[in-house]
Amino acid sequence: MEKANRLKNGLVTKTGGLLSRQVDITYTPGKYVQDFDGWRGLGIIFVVLAHYAPQVFIGSWVFMEMFFVMSGFLITGILMDTKQKKNYFKSFISRRIVRVFPLYYLSLVIFLFLIPDSWLDSSYQREHQIWYWLYIENWLFAVDGWPAVKGFSHFWSLAIEEQFYIMWPFVVMIFSSKNLIRFCIFLFFFSLFFRNVGMELGFVMPFPYVATFARMEGIVLGAIIAVLVRTDKTVLEKFVIPVTVISGIAAAIVFMIAGTMHMEYGLNYRINYTLVDIFFAGMITLTLCSKELPKLKSLFRLNMMKQLGIMSYCIYIFHRPIQIITLNKFYSYFFELTASDGMSKLICAALSFFIMVPVIYIIHKKFEAPVWSLKKYF
Repeated sequence: MEKANRLKNGLVTKTGGLLSRQVDITYTPGKYVQDFDGWRGLGIIFVVLAHYAPQVFIGSWVFMEMFFVMSGFLITGILMDTKQKKNYFKSFISRRIVRVFPLYYLSLVIFLFLIPDSWLDSSYQREHQIWYWLYIENWLFAVDGWPAVKGFSHFWSLAIEEQFYIMWPFVVMIFSSKNLIRFCIFLFFFSLFFRNVGMELGFVMPFPYVATFARMEGIVLGAIIAVLVRTDKTVLEKFVIPVTVISGIAAAIVFMIAGTMHMEYGLNYRINYTLVDIFFAGMITLTLCSKELPKLKSLFRLNMMKQLGIMSYCIYIFHRPIQIITLNKFYSYFFELTASDGMSKLICAALSFFIMVPVIYIIHKKFEAPVWSLKKYF
Protein backbone atom coordinates (compact mmCIF):
# COMPACT_ATOMS: atom_id res chain seq x y z
CA MET A 1 0.00 0.00 0.00
CA GLU A 2 2.82 2.36 0.91
CA LYS A 3 4.61 1.54 -2.35
CA ALA A 4 1.44 2.22 -4.33
CA ASN A 5 1.03 5.59 -2.60
CA ARG A 6 4.63 6.51 -3.42
CA LEU A 7 4.07 5.62 -7.08
CA LYS A 8 0.84 7.60 -7.13
CA ASN A 9 2.46 10.61 -5.50
CA GLY A 10 5.42 10.38 -7.88
CA LEU A 11 3.09 10.27 -10.88
CA VAL A 12 1.13 13.25 -9.60
CA THR A 13 4.37 15.16 -8.98
CA LYS A 14 5.69 14.40 -12.47
CA THR A 15 2.37 15.28 -14.10
CA GLY A 16 2.12 18.49 -12.11
CA GLY A 17 5.68 19.36 -13.01
CA LEU A 18 5.02 18.77 -16.69
CA LEU A 19 1.86 20.87 -16.74
CA SER A 20 3.52 23.74 -14.90
CA ARG A 21 6.69 23.75 -17.00
CA GLN A 22 7.29 26.83 -19.12
CA VAL A 23 9.01 26.75 -22.49
CA ASP A 24 11.30 29.15 -24.29
CA ILE A 25 10.06 30.29 -27.71
CA THR A 26 13.18 30.99 -29.78
CA TYR A 27 11.40 31.71 -33.05
CA THR A 28 12.33 34.95 -34.80
CA PRO A 29 9.26 36.52 -36.49
CA GLY A 30 9.52 36.37 -40.25
CA LYS A 31 12.17 33.65 -40.23
CA TYR A 32 11.53 30.49 -42.28
CA VAL A 33 10.75 27.53 -40.01
CA GLN A 34 12.31 24.48 -41.64
CA ASP A 35 10.53 22.08 -39.30
CA PHE A 36 7.23 23.16 -40.82
CA ASP A 37 8.27 21.32 -43.99
CA GLY A 38 8.53 18.21 -41.83
CA TRP A 39 5.06 18.80 -40.45
CA ARG A 40 3.76 19.16 -44.01
CA GLY A 41 5.55 15.98 -45.01
CA LEU A 42 4.06 14.04 -42.11
CA GLY A 43 0.63 15.51 -42.77
CA ILE A 44 0.59 14.67 -46.47
CA ILE A 45 1.66 11.08 -45.76
CA PHE A 46 -1.40 10.56 -43.57
CA VAL A 47 -3.72 12.40 -45.97
CA VAL A 48 -2.65 10.09 -48.81
CA LEU A 49 -3.01 7.04 -46.56
CA ALA A 50 -6.50 8.21 -45.57
CA HIS A 51 -7.57 8.11 -49.23
CA TYR A 52 -5.60 5.05 -50.31
CA ALA A 53 -6.45 2.91 -47.25
CA PRO A 54 -9.47 4.59 -45.59
CA GLN A 55 -10.47 1.61 -43.44
CA VAL A 56 -7.10 1.66 -41.69
CA PHE A 57 -6.34 5.39 -41.65
CA ILE A 58 -9.83 6.77 -41.05
CA GLY A 59 -8.52 9.29 -38.51
CA SER A 60 -5.95 10.92 -40.79
CA TRP A 61 -8.24 13.92 -41.24
CA VAL A 62 -6.76 15.28 -38.01
CA PHE A 63 -3.72 16.40 -39.98
CA MET A 64 -5.92 18.75 -41.97
CA GLU A 65 -6.33 20.63 -38.68
CA MET A 66 -2.55 20.92 -38.48
CA PHE A 67 -2.46 22.44 -41.99
CA PHE A 68 -5.14 24.97 -41.01
CA VAL A 69 -3.31 26.01 -37.82
CA MET A 70 -0.03 26.38 -39.72
CA SER A 71 -1.71 28.39 -42.46
CA GLY A 72 -3.28 30.77 -39.94
CA PHE A 73 0.09 31.23 -38.26
CA LEU A 74 2.13 31.79 -41.41
CA ILE A 75 -0.31 34.01 -43.30
CA THR A 76 -1.08 36.20 -40.29
CA GLY A 77 2.63 36.57 -39.62
CA ILE A 78 3.38 37.56 -43.20
CA LEU A 79 0.60 40.14 -43.14
CA MET A 80 1.61 41.61 -39.79
CA ASP A 81 5.24 41.91 -40.89
CA THR A 82 4.31 43.72 -44.12
CA LYS A 83 1.33 45.70 -42.85
CA GLN A 84 3.10 49.05 -43.07
CA LYS A 85 4.54 48.50 -46.52
CA LYS A 86 3.22 50.44 -49.49
CA ASN A 87 2.45 47.38 -51.63
CA TYR A 88 0.90 45.39 -48.77
CA PHE A 89 -2.18 44.06 -50.65
CA LYS A 90 -0.59 43.76 -54.09
CA SER A 91 2.46 41.88 -52.86
CA PHE A 92 0.53 39.42 -50.72
CA ILE A 93 -2.17 38.63 -53.28
CA SER A 94 0.34 38.37 -56.14
CA ARG A 95 2.55 35.96 -54.21
CA ARG A 96 -0.45 33.83 -53.21
CA ILE A 97 -1.63 33.70 -56.82
CA VAL A 98 1.79 32.55 -58.02
CA ARG A 99 1.97 30.00 -55.21
CA VAL A 100 -1.43 28.31 -55.58
CA PHE A 101 -3.28 29.28 -58.77
CA PRO A 102 -1.15 27.75 -61.58
CA LEU A 103 -1.09 24.18 -60.25
CA TYR A 104 -4.73 24.27 -59.16
CA TYR A 105 -6.02 25.56 -62.49
CA LEU A 106 -3.71 23.22 -64.40
CA SER A 107 -5.32 20.32 -62.56
CA LEU A 108 -8.81 21.57 -63.44
CA VAL A 109 -7.93 21.78 -67.13
CA ILE A 110 -6.42 18.30 -67.09
CA PHE A 111 -9.19 16.54 -65.20
CA LEU A 112 -12.17 18.44 -66.59
CA PHE A 113 -11.20 18.48 -70.24
CA LEU A 114 -8.25 16.20 -71.05
CA ILE A 115 -8.86 13.00 -69.08
CA PRO A 116 -11.68 10.87 -70.58
CA ASP A 117 -14.69 10.07 -68.41
CA SER A 118 -13.93 6.38 -68.77
CA TRP A 119 -10.83 7.06 -66.68
CA LEU A 120 -12.24 9.68 -64.31
CA ASP A 121 -15.92 10.62 -64.51
CA SER A 122 -15.89 14.41 -64.21
CA SER A 123 -19.40 15.01 -65.57
CA TYR A 124 -20.64 16.32 -62.20
CA GLN A 125 -17.66 18.64 -61.88
CA ARG A 126 -18.11 19.98 -65.43
CA GLU A 127 -21.78 20.60 -64.74
CA HIS A 128 -20.86 22.57 -61.62
CA GLN A 129 -17.48 23.81 -62.77
CA ILE A 130 -18.10 27.47 -61.91
CA TRP A 131 -17.83 26.48 -58.23
CA TYR A 132 -14.39 25.04 -58.87
CA TRP A 133 -13.09 27.93 -60.98
CA LEU A 134 -14.15 30.36 -58.23
CA TYR A 135 -12.68 28.33 -55.37
CA ILE A 136 -16.05 27.85 -53.65
CA GLU A 137 -16.61 24.12 -54.21
CA ASN A 138 -16.65 23.53 -50.47
CA TRP A 139 -19.99 25.39 -50.31
CA LEU A 140 -21.28 23.24 -53.19
CA PHE A 141 -20.56 20.15 -51.09
CA ALA A 142 -22.21 21.78 -48.08
CA VAL A 143 -25.51 22.26 -49.95
CA ASP A 144 -25.39 19.32 -52.37
CA GLY A 145 -23.40 16.64 -50.52
CA TRP A 146 -20.35 14.75 -51.70
CA PRO A 147 -20.31 14.03 -55.45
CA ALA A 148 -20.64 10.38 -56.46
CA VAL A 149 -17.10 10.37 -57.87
CA LYS A 150 -14.72 11.94 -55.36
CA GLY A 151 -11.74 12.67 -57.59
CA PHE A 152 -12.06 16.39 -56.75
CA SER A 153 -13.67 16.14 -53.33
CA HIS A 154 -10.48 16.94 -51.44
CA PHE A 155 -10.39 20.39 -53.10
CA TRP A 156 -12.74 21.60 -50.33
CA SER A 157 -9.75 22.49 -48.16
CA LEU A 158 -8.08 24.45 -50.97
CA ALA A 159 -11.28 26.48 -51.28
CA ILE A 160 -11.25 27.30 -47.57
CA GLU A 161 -7.60 28.35 -47.77
CA GLU A 162 -8.22 30.60 -50.78
CA GLN A 163 -11.24 32.26 -49.16
CA PHE A 164 -9.06 32.88 -46.11
CA TYR A 165 -6.32 34.42 -48.28
CA ILE A 166 -8.82 36.84 -49.80
CA MET A 167 -10.44 37.90 -46.54
CA TRP A 168 -7.53 37.98 -44.10
CA PRO A 169 -5.40 40.85 -45.48
CA PHE A 170 -8.32 43.21 -44.82
CA VAL A 171 -8.81 41.83 -41.31
CA VAL A 172 -5.15 42.27 -40.37
CA MET A 173 -5.10 45.75 -41.90
CA ILE A 174 -8.06 47.15 -39.97
CA PHE A 175 -7.36 45.63 -36.54
CA SER A 176 -4.65 46.38 -34.04
CA SER A 177 -2.85 43.36 -32.58
CA LYS A 178 -5.06 43.33 -29.50
CA ASN A 179 -8.27 43.68 -31.48
CA LEU A 180 -7.12 41.07 -33.97
CA ILE A 181 -6.88 38.57 -31.11
CA ARG A 182 -10.36 39.56 -29.96
CA PHE A 183 -11.73 39.10 -33.47
CA CYS A 184 -10.05 35.69 -33.70
CA ILE A 185 -11.64 34.65 -30.41
CA PHE A 186 -15.03 35.73 -31.78
CA LEU A 187 -14.46 33.69 -34.98
CA PHE A 188 -13.35 30.71 -32.90
CA PHE A 189 -16.64 30.53 -31.01
CA PHE A 190 -18.73 31.53 -34.02
CA SER A 191 -17.18 28.66 -35.98
CA LEU A 192 -18.02 26.20 -33.21
CA PHE A 193 -21.59 27.53 -33.03
CA PHE A 194 -22.12 27.64 -36.81
CA ARG A 195 -20.88 24.07 -37.26
CA ASN A 196 -23.26 22.78 -34.62
CA VAL A 197 -26.38 24.57 -35.90
CA GLY A 198 -25.71 24.51 -39.63
CA MET A 199 -27.39 21.18 -40.23
CA GLU A 200 -30.61 22.78 -38.89
CA LEU A 201 -30.29 25.59 -41.46
CA GLY A 202 -30.69 23.35 -44.50
CA PHE A 203 -27.09 22.33 -45.08
CA VAL A 204 -26.28 18.67 -45.61
CA MET A 205 -23.40 16.40 -44.72
CA PRO A 206 -20.46 17.06 -45.14
CA PHE A 207 -21.30 20.67 -44.15
CA PRO A 208 -19.61 20.47 -40.70
CA TYR A 209 -16.40 19.31 -42.33
CA VAL A 210 -16.17 21.58 -45.37
CA ALA A 211 -17.98 24.89 -44.74
CA THR A 212 -15.52 27.77 -44.31
CA PHE A 213 -17.19 29.42 -41.32
CA ALA A 214 -17.57 26.04 -39.64
CA ARG A 215 -13.83 25.34 -39.88
CA MET A 216 -12.23 28.55 -38.63
CA GLU A 217 -10.96 27.40 -35.23
CA GLY A 218 -7.64 26.04 -36.47
CA ILE A 219 -6.95 29.04 -38.68
CA VAL A 220 -7.67 31.62 -35.99
CA LEU A 221 -5.69 29.70 -33.37
CA GLY A 222 -2.72 29.88 -35.72
CA ALA A 223 -3.39 33.59 -36.18
CA ILE A 224 -3.45 34.16 -32.41
CA ILE A 225 -0.09 32.40 -32.08
CA ALA A 226 1.34 34.64 -34.82
CA VAL A 227 0.18 37.74 -32.96
CA LEU A 228 1.43 36.60 -29.56
CA VAL A 229 4.94 35.61 -30.72
CA ARG A 230 5.23 39.20 -31.94
CA THR A 231 3.63 40.94 -28.96
CA ASP A 232 3.62 38.82 -25.78
CA LYS A 233 5.07 35.36 -26.21
CA THR A 234 5.21 34.83 -22.43
CA VAL A 235 1.52 33.90 -22.55
CA LEU A 236 2.30 31.09 -24.96
CA GLU A 237 5.40 30.02 -23.05
CA LYS A 238 3.43 29.68 -19.82
CA PHE A 239 0.36 27.85 -21.06
CA VAL A 240 1.37 25.85 -24.15
CA ILE A 241 2.36 22.68 -22.27
CA PRO A 242 -0.82 22.26 -20.18
CA VAL A 243 -3.09 23.29 -23.06
CA THR A 244 -1.45 20.83 -25.46
CA VAL A 245 -1.44 17.92 -23.01
CA ILE A 246 -4.99 18.46 -21.79
CA SER A 247 -6.48 18.98 -25.27
CA GLY A 248 -4.64 15.92 -26.61
CA ILE A 249 -5.90 13.71 -23.78
CA ALA A 250 -9.42 15.12 -24.09
CA ALA A 251 -9.46 14.49 -27.86
CA ALA A 252 -8.33 10.89 -27.34
CA ILE A 253 -11.07 10.34 -24.75
CA VAL A 254 -13.73 11.74 -27.09
CA PHE A 255 -12.53 9.45 -29.88
CA MET A 256 -12.79 6.47 -27.51
CA ILE A 257 -16.29 7.46 -26.41
CA ALA A 258 -17.35 7.97 -30.03
CA GLY A 259 -15.93 4.58 -30.98
CA THR A 260 -14.72 5.99 -34.29
CA MET A 261 -12.43 8.69 -35.67
CA HIS A 262 -14.66 9.32 -38.69
CA MET A 263 -14.86 13.07 -39.35
CA GLU A 264 -18.62 13.00 -40.03
CA TYR A 265 -19.55 11.28 -36.76
CA GLY A 266 -21.58 13.69 -34.63
CA LEU A 267 -19.48 13.67 -31.47
CA ASN A 268 -16.33 14.27 -33.47
CA TYR A 269 -17.53 17.26 -35.48
CA ARG A 270 -19.36 18.78 -32.52
CA ILE A 271 -16.44 18.59 -30.10
CA ASN A 272 -13.31 17.00 -31.45
CA TYR A 273 -12.57 19.29 -34.39
CA THR A 274 -12.04 21.97 -31.76
CA LEU A 275 -9.97 19.84 -29.39
CA VAL A 276 -7.73 18.61 -32.21
CA ASP A 277 -7.28 22.21 -33.41
CA ILE A 278 -6.19 23.26 -29.93
CA PHE A 279 -3.79 20.30 -29.70
CA PHE A 280 -2.11 21.15 -33.01
CA ALA A 281 -1.96 24.82 -32.09
CA GLY A 282 0.07 23.67 -29.10
CA MET A 283 2.29 21.44 -31.22
CA ILE A 284 2.96 24.21 -33.72
CA THR A 285 3.88 26.52 -30.83
CA LEU A 286 6.25 23.90 -29.39
CA THR A 287 7.86 23.63 -32.83
CA LEU A 288 8.88 27.28 -32.41
CA CYS A 289 10.96 26.30 -29.36
CA SER A 290 14.44 25.06 -30.18
CA LYS A 291 14.58 22.71 -27.16
CA GLU A 292 11.14 21.11 -27.51
CA LEU A 293 10.04 18.02 -29.49
CA PRO A 294 13.64 16.89 -30.23
CA LYS A 295 12.72 13.39 -31.47
CA LEU A 296 9.92 14.66 -33.68
CA LYS A 297 12.17 17.35 -35.12
CA SER A 298 14.85 14.78 -35.91
CA LEU A 299 12.20 13.03 -38.03
CA PHE A 300 11.19 16.31 -39.65
CA ARG A 301 14.78 17.06 -40.62
CA LEU A 302 15.18 13.90 -42.66
CA ASN A 303 15.63 14.91 -46.28
CA MET A 304 12.71 12.73 -47.37
CA MET A 305 10.34 14.47 -44.97
CA LYS A 306 11.51 17.91 -46.06
CA GLN A 307 11.05 17.04 -49.73
CA LEU A 308 7.59 15.63 -49.07
CA GLY A 309 6.73 18.85 -47.29
CA ILE A 310 7.98 21.00 -50.15
CA MET A 311 5.95 18.95 -52.66
CA SER A 312 2.93 18.50 -50.37
CA TYR A 313 0.68 20.90 -52.32
CA CYS A 314 1.35 19.07 -55.59
CA ILE A 315 0.87 15.70 -53.89
CA TYR A 316 -2.38 16.86 -52.33
CA ILE A 317 -3.88 17.99 -55.63
CA PHE A 318 -2.96 14.96 -57.75
CA HIS A 319 -2.91 11.94 -55.43
CA ARG A 320 -6.68 11.44 -55.29
CA PRO A 321 -7.44 11.64 -59.05
CA ILE A 322 -4.55 9.25 -59.71
CA GLN A 323 -6.08 6.78 -57.26
CA ILE A 324 -9.56 7.00 -58.81
CA ILE A 325 -8.14 6.54 -62.32
CA THR A 326 -6.13 3.51 -61.19
CA LEU A 327 -9.21 1.92 -59.59
CA ASN A 328 -11.30 2.53 -62.69
CA LYS A 329 -8.70 1.05 -65.04
CA PHE A 330 -7.30 -1.85 -63.03
CA TYR A 331 -9.65 -2.91 -60.22
CA SER A 332 -11.72 -5.34 -62.30
CA TYR A 333 -8.55 -6.94 -63.67
CA PHE A 334 -7.10 -7.56 -60.22
CA PHE A 335 -10.47 -8.73 -58.90
CA GLU A 336 -10.58 -11.40 -61.60
CA LEU A 337 -7.13 -12.55 -60.52
CA THR A 338 -7.68 -12.50 -56.76
CA ALA A 339 -11.48 -12.76 -56.32
CA SER A 340 -10.97 -10.45 -53.34
CA ASP A 341 -12.31 -6.91 -53.08
CA GLY A 342 -9.89 -5.97 -50.31
CA MET A 343 -6.84 -7.41 -52.03
CA SER A 344 -7.77 -5.78 -55.34
CA LYS A 345 -8.11 -2.38 -53.70
CA LEU A 346 -4.83 -2.87 -51.86
CA ILE A 347 -3.02 -3.69 -55.10
CA CYS A 348 -4.61 -0.67 -56.78
CA ALA A 349 -3.51 1.54 -53.88
CA ALA A 350 0.07 0.31 -54.23
CA LEU A 351 -0.07 0.81 -57.99
CA SER A 352 -1.48 4.32 -57.48
CA PHE A 353 1.48 5.12 -55.26
CA PHE A 354 4.02 3.95 -57.84
CA ILE A 355 2.26 5.96 -60.54
CA MET A 356 1.92 9.01 -58.30
CA VAL A 357 5.60 9.31 -57.38
CA PRO A 358 7.08 9.99 -60.86
CA VAL A 359 4.04 11.97 -62.04
CA ILE A 360 4.13 14.36 -59.10
CA TYR A 361 7.93 14.64 -59.19
CA ILE A 362 7.82 15.70 -62.85
CA ILE A 363 4.95 18.15 -62.34
CA HIS A 364 6.70 19.71 -59.33
CA LYS A 365 10.13 20.00 -60.96
CA LYS A 366 9.01 21.04 -64.44
CA PHE A 367 6.02 23.22 -63.62
CA GLU A 368 5.37 24.06 -59.97
CA ALA A 369 8.91 24.95 -58.86
CA PRO A 370 9.69 27.16 -61.89
CA VAL A 371 6.42 29.03 -61.37
CA TRP A 372 7.28 29.57 -57.69
CA SER A 373 10.43 31.43 -58.77
CA LEU A 374 8.19 34.23 -60.05
CA LYS A 375 7.40 35.19 -56.43
CA LYS A 376 10.66 37.14 -56.29
CA TYR A 377 9.09 39.79 -58.52
CA PHE A 378 6.43 40.65 -55.93
